Amino acid sequence: MQFALSEEPMSPTPHYLSLCAMLVAVLVAAPTFGQGESTTAQEAPSDVVLEEITVTARKTDERLLDAPLSITAFSADDIERKGFTGLEDVARSAPGVQYSQQGGQYPGRYASAIRFRGMNVNSDSPSLQLGSLFIDGIYALGGTHSIPFDDIERIEVIRGPQSATYGRSTFGGAINYITRTPSMTEYSGRLNASGANFGESDVSASFEGPIIEDKLSFRIGGRYYNRGTVFTASDGGGLGQESSKSISLSLVAKPVEALEIKLRGFRAEDEDGPAMGGLVQGWRNDTCTGKQIATEDPLFPLASPRNFICGAVPEQGHAISALGDHNIINYVTTLFPQRAALNGTPNFVYDNLVARPNPSVIDVPAIDHVGLVRTVTRFSLAADYEFADGYVATFQAGVNELKANWIRPFVLTPFSYWWSRDPQDSEDESYEFRVASPTDGRFSWLAGVNSYEQTFLQGGTGGDSVWFCLSGTVRPVGSPCTGVNFFTPNTLVQNSDKVKTEGIFGSASFEFTDTLSASLELRYQKDEVKKGFLVANATPAMIKDESWLPRAILRWQPTAVTNVYAS
Repeated sequence: MQFALSEEPMSPTPHYLSLCAMLVAVLVAAPTFGQGESTTAQEAPSDVVLEEITVTARKTDERLLDAPLSITAFSADDIERKGFTGLEDVARSAPGVQYSQQGGQYPGRYASAIRFRGMNVNSDSPSLQLGSLFIDGIYALGGTHSIPFDDIERIEVIRGPQSATYGRSTFGGAINYITRTPSMTEYSGRLNASGANFGESDVSASFEGPIIEDKLSFRIGGRYYNRGTVFTASDGGGLGQESSKSISLSLVAKPVEALEIKLRGFRAEDEDGPAMGGLVQGWRNDTCTGKQIATEDPLFPLASPRNFICGAVPEQGHAISALGDHNIINYVTTLFPQRAALNGTPNFVYDNLVARPNPSVIDVPAIDHVGLVRTVTRFSLAADYEFADGYVATFQAGVNELKANWIRPFVLTPFSYWWSRDPQDSEDESYEFRVASPTDGRFSWLAGVNSYEQTFLQGGTGGDSVWFCLSGTVRPVGSPCTGVNFFTPNTLVQNSDKVKTEGIFGSASFEFTDTLSASLELRYQKDEVKKGFLVANATPAMIKDESWLPRAILRWQPTAVTNVYAS
């Protein structure tokens, strides 16, 4: 079920060198009515009007039809018509992009990552990602799940290296959410609600209008999302519960005709139970024993694997689980597991992962269950000033804060020997100033500076971990193993870093003829990364880098709906 109400208007009261030959692309925009890309070369019929979508992928306004980049853009109508509720929906409709709530190798909404064209890194650190999310052109540090899409005016999915324009962590691509600007002349409201199986409900509402007509307006919105148990574990606990609630407020001021200022605040709280996950074990689903397979190792061209799966991995309902049945989606959901009771310490997990304080340097929400708790807070400020017949000066600033706590059993079966608590305490701030020339002449340019600082604190693989050791089980090398429990404190070494980035960037475009043009973009960037800086009596690892990040584009537009470019 889904419905929408709209009130009638009322009168107011990474830093890689990216100079390389990458792609020759042909984008021909036929009458697509809102979809960002098309590949037909037919002229549009004279009685058909193409929807013009304006994009800001190169930090200046241009028609999607004219942009010499691989972009899929979604308008507000596209978002509503396609029923988008999250970034997963966007990725399904944008070729070459993959996003799922599962981050890394473990299910859940803890460490998700955006992947472009199959490129991936096996790290949770934001500074090592190849694709990033931006909101109104400002980098968003994690927590993409709670953003209500009725607050979004447009989505731009930009594939390929964007380092020259957006800087670090965009070597694979970037996604930019452009939020709605509230009206300064009319009031309007909106309500969206949907329901689904497993007790899922998603409700968002917003209201906007003028405070001072033509001078000051506001928009306030909120969202509540909840999903109940999808699978039931063998210990009786539920798997798949998720809950999110958020609120946002935007203020837009236009004190004079040439100046517009937008201030936006956002707060979200997520709380999830045990995620839906399971393990297909090779030794229980062995299809390799007795077979000989070819390898790519010249020294050992043949192999005879045992206790592995050769060919397709059996799915839920067919694979044999750890209990010998076919229910793979099943693992421990309680903080008082039977394994702890067998060792005579039924409260061992709770005492060490719930009652034991986090390291004092980390400030995260308390957690008392298997699953996730997280808060996300964002503030942004943007100001545009137009002067001298079309020149525009833009200032942007943003602050993000993400605090999360996550408890999980490491083994995705009903038998768990190893548990961990993985807190994450991250914050950043960014500033950018740029000036752009008018774009209606043959020559146009843009120049700017930016600064970014980030602190990312997270327990690495394992975090605070507990281990139940029984005779015959795998155990740490050198550890005794008869009815003994182990606790390993969070070292904060592996995934903690401080990042400081400063950049100077610019671009210049020239139209040789009405159909042929060229542009050059360039960013000079200095990066400084400290790792292991929380370890007592140790010298932090320091990485310093200076990079020139250029991009050159040659564009040919033989007709009004044809765009051929080489980048």
